[in-house]
Amino acid sequence: MVQFPLSVPIYMLIFIINKFMWEYQRQNYVFKLLSELEEKLNQEGSKGWEVIFYQEQKPEKFGDDFKSTVLYKRPTRRIFKKIRQLLSGQKRWSPKPIS
Repeated sequence: MVQFPLSVPIYMLIFIINKFMWEYQRQNYVFKLLSELEEKLNQEGSKGWEVIFYQEQKPEKFGDDFKSTVLYKRPTRRIFKKIRQLLSGQKRWSPKPIS
């Protein structure tokens, strides 16, 4: 059996990396035409958001509005900043001890 030299299980490390690697956003939209929704999705896409879940509720009567819920994700800016700090050799920030 291979043992890792880490005191933390590998699945916990993967969870921590994944948690700080992505940021998530949920949006609810109301629209009549598909082109209206497409425009809103393209706006979010230009900001770096990627759709990972989409749910739509059909209108009860003909001519009513569609309702949809969209879940987005994008890479966080924090993880890239941390990686740059580690690669440049800067010391990690730590709070000053209370005297």
